[in-house]
This record gives sequence, structure tokens and C-alpha cells, in this order.
Amino acid sequence: MSVEIGSVLKRVLKSRGLVYKDLGALINRHEKSVASIVKRNTMDTDLLLSISKALQHDFFQYFYNEDPLKSFRETELDSLNEELEKLKSELAEKLNYIAVQDKYVKSQEDVIRLLKEKETYLKI
Repeated sequence: MSVEIGSVLKRVLKSRGLVYKDLGALINRHEKSVASIVKRNTMDTDLLLSISKALQHDFFQYFYNEDPLKSFRETELDSLNEELEKLKSELAEKLNYIAVQDKYVKSQEDVIRLLKEKETYLKI
């Protein structure tokens, strides 16, 4: 199933209560040009990017369910998930190291406190 991006654009405009003239003002096109754009099944990526920015909506997302973008995205997501798991593991190790160091510092503080008490006791 191919994405009919003009239909998607039309739905987004309708859901936001926008008319062709509104979009035209946002992308510096006449409303008749916008009417032509929404009739298209395909669109130049520069134009789609411009519309995405103007409406703050990722129109490219609709293409991620089709190959080859689908497999590209899945590969990218797998890689990102692996990196995320690696970073989580490293963070857990660092937090554990910090906890051990905190215990060491606490024990050193206890030793210092005891030595000061001993010194005070011996002076008397």
C-alpha cells in the first residue's frame, strides 16, 4: 500500500481547522498551488519538509511503514536500542562504583571521628 501524501496532508489540515489559504501563507504559496499539492499522490521531499516544518508535523512518518524505509528504520532502531542498553549498563556500573566510594568515604569519616575522640580522650 503506497502512501497518498496529499490525502494525508488534507486530513491534517482538516483536523487542525486550516484551509488551503492558511497553509499557503505558511509556505509562501498561493492557495491554488496548495489545492494542487493536496491532490498529489507523491511530493518532492523539499516541499514535504517545508510543509512539515510549517505545520510542525512529521509527514515523513507515514513512509516508515513501507520498505525500504521500514527496514532502514528498524535497523536504526535496533542499533539505537543496543546503544541505549549499553549506556544503561555503564550507568548502573558507575552508580554502583559511586555507592562503593560513598561507603568508603563514610568509613573514612568514621575513622577520623574516632581518632579525634581518642585524641580528645587522651588529652584529658
